[in-house]
Amino acid sequence: PRGNVIFRVVLIFGRRFGAQRQEEFLLFGRHASQQLVQRGGDEFGVVAFFAGFEERMVPVPGGEIFCRIGGDGPPLLLLHGYPQTSALWHKVATRLQDHFTIVCADLRGYGRSHKPAGGGDHAAYSKREMAADMKAVMSALGHERFYLGAHDRGARVSHRLALDHGDSVIALATLDIAPTREMYRDGDSDFAQTYWHWYLLTQAAPFPERLIGGDPDYYWLKKCGS
Repeated sequence: PRGNVIFRVVLIFGRRFGAQRQEEFLLFGRHASQQLVQRGGDEFGVVAFFAGFEERMVPVPGGEIFCRIGGDGPPLLLLHGYPQTSALWHKVATRLQDHFTIVCADLRGYGRSHKPAGGGDHAAYSKREMAADMKAVMSALGHERFYLGAHDRGARVSHRLALDHGDSVIALATLDIAPTREMYRDGDSDFAQTYWHWYLLTQAAPFPERLIGGDPDYYWLKKCGS
């Protein structure tokens, strides 16, 4: 299928050069996409990677949040899920940029955004703290009221953002939030085999970090490609 062309190229480059971050896989994809477009790749439905978007580090209390910003119109903040970054939105953002000012942000702990120590209670990575980051980002960009679209982990952050800063959110649309509590409660052996990473990531530090850090490329491909 046409949509698999860039993904295959990305995986080949990722394995060959040992990219250690998901962002790097997509940067490889960006280069491949540009080459295909120059050679008539538009015949394959190739979409340029955030063409016309600005990359910016936006200061927030305690660090900086990486954003891709582009388009024109009312502000729309897009938040990614796990284990993605703002790169998740590259096809969606380019289709919406004629109607909205798009802000695609990396949540704290993801991509190029700041990664504070979690602490014993992991409060630094609560949805409330992540939501506060996003409110600070939009205020710093001059958007006190904005539309909000989000997927997975970002959608949970968006729920908290809408609850804590309801006056700022004009409208909210969320995609694909798994009912985590019920899935853990009702999970059987087949579920555990499929969602193995859920159980791994609930283990106390530094156990998951050591295992993932031993071969991050393999972990990423197994998690996202299997």
